[in-house]
Amino acid sequence: MDFNLKQEGSKFNIKLVAIRAVKFWEKNRMAFFFVLLAASIFMGFRIWQQSFWGTGWSQERKQEFLDAQNNGVELKESDFEKVIEGHEARRNESLKEYQPMKDIFDAY
Repeated sequence: MDFNLKQEGSKFNIKLVAIRAVKFWEKNRMAFFFVLLAASIFMGFRIWQQSFWGTGWSQERKQEFLDAQNNGVELKESDFEKVIEGHEARRNESLKEYQPMKDIFDAY
């Protein structure tokens, strides 16, 4: 691929460049495909390996995470206690003896 721009009065022939680019692509497209495929497989393997083998967290970061989880559990326990109290109140209300309601359509 030699581009001689001085030939023909220094005119740049776009057709010639396009034809040569297409020929170059036709010759090398499978090589580009396999290079791209190999690069994507390698990157996928590296990402999988990093997520599987190493989190990269320091001891301080791990402790912060554990502290945050413990705080969340305490809040959830208090919410759970409120739900249990509400459940007990509803259960006690349902255990009371049935009191028939007055018929609002009856004449008094």
